[in-house]
Amino acid sequence: MRMSRPYVPRVLVARLSLLAIFTLSIAFLLTGCGGSKGAGGGDGISSSPSQTLVQHGMSQVSSCGGGQTCTVTLPAATGAGHVLMLGIAGAGITGVPIAGAPSGDSAWTHCPSAYYGFHNSVQGSDWPFTDCYYILSAAGGATSVSVPFTGTTGLNWMNLELMEVSCSGCTASYDTSNFLFVPSCSTACDSEVLSLSGSNDTILQILNPYYDEDSIASPYTLLDQDPNSGNAFSYLLNGSSGAPAVWGQNGGAEWAETAGLAIKFSSSAQPAVASSGRQAP
Repeated sequence: MRMSRPYVPRVLVARLSLLAIFTLSIAFLLTGCGGSKGAGGGDGISSSPSQTLVQHGMSQVSSCGGGQTCTVTLPAATGAGHVLMLGIAGAGITGVPIAGAPSGDSAWTHCPSAYYGFHNSVQGSDWPFTDCYYILSAAGGATSVSVPFTGTTGLNWMNLELMEVSCSGCTASYDTSNFLFVPSCSTACDSEVLSLSGSNDTILQILNPYYDEDSIASPYTLLDQDPNSGNAFSYLLNGSSGAPAVWGQNGGAEWAETAGLAIKFSSSAQPAVASSGRQAP
């Protein structure tokens, strides 16, 4: 005997169909057009990359005086893929020193706009200068870096500052460098302006003063300062502004040299690819 179908009101069928469509639409939006999410539950595009100061070291005046080469030593070996930033501040005895290519780790790139030197008439036979080098992706395994100098028969008040920075899931590239000579500053000295093209930079600041430095204003943090030379180095991570760093000085009004190097970081993460379902054209 043929069974008759149970009667279902058309209104109920319509409501059930709308509910199913609504549920599928919500699932579609939450899973990113039917695809899988990136690692960590995100959408596959990371937020602004965050940098970390791994380590740093500064050479002492006693290890550089009178010779033609300076060496800076780190507490531990450099890590592969990390960024290395090398700041130089000092003086020549008979002329402005010219820093040659550093040795240690891998090939170094010279900062195009941080070199400046002059004859210090206040101290007579003194030729102060600033300079810097960098590596965007270190080979790793280096514990020291040496820099040869020409242009003078000897070095004076010389310091090298080596800074290592890591950033997971990032791509590093050169942003900018600059210098500034301040003929006279007393209690506070403003550094050079860095015109950043990036919005997430690591910045190394270099100070070569007549008088000793005694502070650095926020957002910068002091890396190292040599009381014998007065040279000082500071840094900023995840920076979005190249406004001048403000150094504090002891003593009266006299000259100071500053230089800065900015390395920008961008995310190297790629958008997630759908693992199932139809792909968008």
